[in-house]
Amino acid sequence: MHVGSAPLILLPIILLSAATIMLFFCLLAGVTNHNPLNRMWFLQADTSAIPGAPKLSHFTMYNVCKDGGGGGLNYNCGKRSAAFPMLPQSYFHTDQNVPGDFLQRPKTYYYLSRFSYAFYIITLWWVLLALAACVVALLSNLATGVAAALTFVAALSMAFLASIMTAVYVMAQKAFHDSGHFARVGVKAFAFTWTSLVLICLSLTCLLAAWVYRRRRGRQSKRDSFDQSLIPSRAPGSGASYGDGGDYHEKQRGPDYYRPATSGGGAGGYGDNERGGYSREEPRRGLAGGAMVGGNRDVGVGGGGENVHLNTPGVQSAPAPAVGPVGVGRFDQEQVVRSPGIGRGTSGDTGV
Repeated sequence: MHVGSAPLILLPIILLSAATIMLFFCLLAGVTNHNPLNRMWFLQADTSAIPGAPKLSHFTMYNVCKDGGGGGLNYNCGKRSAAFPMLPQSYFHTDQNVPGDFLQRPKTYYYLSRFSYAFYIITLWWVLLALAACVVALLSNLATGVAAALTFVAALSMAFLASIMTAVYVMAQKAFHDSGHFARVGVKAFAFTWTSLVLICLSLTCLLAAWVYRRRRGRQSKRDSFDQSLIPSRAPGSGASYGDGGDYHEKQRGPDYYRPATSGGGAGGYGDNERGGYSREEPRRGLAGGAMVGGNRDVGVGGGGENVHLNTPGVQSAPAPAVGPVGVGRFDQEQVVRSPGIGRGTSGDTGV
């Protein structure tokens, strides 16, 4: 798990957990008269004019409850029935003094209210799946993408749920108002529903940010690993030493790569940059008439002479006699051809 993305995963876990609790409260409103579920209802209306109805009724998704002494609490709730439709005439078994809109458009209220109940369950299911995926996402970037996808579906379902739930109960409130009766929507149920939508959307934003962040970090890590694999490793003790025996750090080398000197040299060794010397790794060359020798040929100039070293573990090079110029030929990536002699002078120049 990337440490930088951990808060972006932990925050959705907290937000989705809160949304889950709120959805449970809304879904279970009316199931019991006990606290805190007795505080949840979707519509409170004056039904005193309807025969057999209480003075104030609380409409939930399971039944109709009486108002507990005007305190806004559910009391003496009726028989529970899942996906209870928002139709007063259906519950009180009479059309007398029922607001006219319920009688004119019963199917609208019926289907909207029942679909609201169904989408509370569907949304809760997607939120629980997204929450489980978020827990796994703490260890896997793939799970982060899956959690984001599940949260996106949950957000769509929640948005649809909040819309139709609001529509049906606001329409019912208006129907009571139009008939001259008091009515108001349930503040807690509406607040919990719309807050759940906000929390799910915030969770989706965090998960998308975590997914993008982890993908970028993963790509950067792969590039770094690839670059590191291009740097040749050198076993301890197998590297060449220059001048006074100081080691140098191996770097990625091309055929014409020049490397600043990294250690001071003695007479004829690799000189320090501050002393006016330089070091270079000579391009790999084929020297006419020579034998194949594994490794790279390094030339160091400093002081009054030149040292030639072969970067080959187990092969020790020695200065060759000055017997002739160096012939230039083609080179192999891992082999260098060396002629029987290398021209050498006291000025530090090499004939090429």
